[in-house]
Amino acid sequence: NQRFGFFDDRLLATGGVLHYDTMTQSRDVRTDDPASELDDDKLVWMAGILGKVRHNVSIYYSHSTNSAPTIANNQPLWRDGVQDEVGIKTEFFEGRLAFNAAWFEIEQTNVTVPNPAFQTAPTVPQQLVSDLSNEGYELEVVGRLTNELSIFASYSNLKLRDSLGRRARAVADNNAALLVNYRFQDGPLDRLSLSFGVTYTGRRAG
Repeated sequence: NQRFGFFDDRLLATGGVLHYDTMTQSRDVRTDDPASELDDDKLVWMAGILGKVRHNVSIYYSHSTNSAPTIANNQPLWRDGVQDEVGIKTEFFEGRLAFNAAWFEIEQTNVTVPNPAFQTAPTVPQQLVSDLSNEGYELEVVGRLTNELSIFASYSNLKLRDSLGRRARAVADNNAALLVNYRFQDGPLDRLSLSFGVTYTGRRAG
């Protein structure tokens, strides 16, 4: 992994490569089926570029791939992914307030979830395997309003779907969070910190 800076570090380029070898074996001793093996390797990589438009405003783009061996229904296989992301990062009032926004697109193969039918019909596959795609955006605000009071707020809108366009189980399209922190600076409560947080999760598929 390496980062390069140009024009007094106003332009930053990052790149990395990972070679992944695996020797994976799976066997079901109940059925005495022959062992399944995955002896293979993958080359994954990432690249990104960030430009400082102003001293407090940066825009970036990144592309990355990933792979990991997994076992689904007693079959070793690769779970491959690819992600693209574009975003902006800002700071104001000498770093006391930051606003970040990002758009992302992700694809992942061979994602496994438990098969509900397996509980009553043990002959069906124990896991459901599907390819997923996800597209959406994230907004984030982090601020130190006073020496004692700080705030963190985030919102994400995403569209996680399988290859047939169905929603993924237990994943909401809309999520939000708010955290407020107050830290006493003097007196008998010096260094005591109090936090209040709220999270919101939208409707999810069962």
